[in-house]
Amino acid sequence: MRTLCKKLFPGMIILMMTLLLTIPAFAAELEFRDVPTDSPWHESVMYLAEHGITAGTGEGRYSPDAPITARQWAVMLCRAYDKSEALASEGEFGAACLTEACSNGWLSVEALTEPDTRMCRGSLFQSAFSVAGLPVYDYILYPGGETLSTYENCLRIGAELGLCPEDAEPLEIVTRGEAAALLHAILTQEFSVDEPPMLTELPIQNDEGVNMNDYLLELRRVPEPILQQFQDKRWVYTVNFQYLADLSERYDMTCIGAASYTSKRIYVSEAKATVHEFGHFLDGVQGFPSTSTSFYAEEAQASSAFLRDYAQTNCREYYAEYFTYWLNNHGDAKKAEQMQQITPKTYEYFTVLTTNNWALPAK
Repeated sequence: MRTLCKKLFPGMIILMMTLLLTIPAFAAELEFRDVPTDSPWHESVMYLAEHGITAGTGEGRYSPDAPITARQWAVMLCRAYDKSEALASEGEFGAACLTEACSNGWLSVEALTEPDTRMCRGSLFQSAFSVAGLPVYDYILYPGGETLSTYENCLRIGAELGLCPEDAEPLEIVTRGEAAALLHAILTQEFSVDEPPMLTELPIQNDEGVNMNDYLLELRRVPEPILQQFQDKRWVYTVNFQYLADLSERYDMTCIGAASYTSKRIYVSEAKATVHEFGHFLDGVQGFPSTSTSFYAEEAQASSAFLRDYAQTNCREYYAEYFTYWLNNHGDAKKAEQMQQITPKTYEYFTVLTTNNWALPAK
């Protein structure tokens, strides 16, 4: 689990006290006439102002009820996370902050072309969680969870953390006041997100420390009996960029996944390689039918009608590609009929496997 830092600028309180002693009028300059002490945003806005994160909108106002724009949010983030000084000399400050925010993954690239777009609540929370390094996992990965949109999922987590009401609307335009409250919270409080059970139930090694959400969603597509065999045979699912970079260089090709039968590991650098590599694992568990049958020789060429060209590489890649396509499409009557007509032997093989809970029947 990831947590957030509590304080942004150590020693800032001492600095502020010094300024208050030497310049009595400074405190008054931090007050905003449209954010009175009884405003729900007062504490948050004053915190941001005191730490140099916002100077308001001019003429002694903060404009708490005005919509927050992507440009304004980017400026606040860069000031909050100590990026503003380095960006001060890079032309128009707001544009420089937008570029920085996008390059760090805090905002989508659309913000660069539409900097004054008003932000909705879902996009604001998604950005805040990204800035804070708080992992966001799809709700479907939890027991009883259901499929939610990205914005809905961010607000689900926000509600669990007490950052927004449970009935908050993800597409509702957010005010500068609410944006200040959210930024104040992530800068001054510690938060953690419960990890999906799969992270501890399956043998997973995250060498890169990346957010595992997309990888878990792909693992969820692998049939449970195969995952159980994977565990029983003591294999490990490993996210390791360097291993695959070395493999790519060695074979002069782009490798984003590999199944190592000697080390009993599936290596991936991109989530989308997961199911294909489990096809290789299944091939090995079944005694490499890819090499002992005539599937490849007789049907691989015809399978180009629906499989990627990569399936033509060799018999093992054909097996893994067919497995992937089967999981994605065998429930589609039209595509299943196409598979059966074009590749009858391979289709029958995977039909028997599926019927027998992903294990070949005893002979």
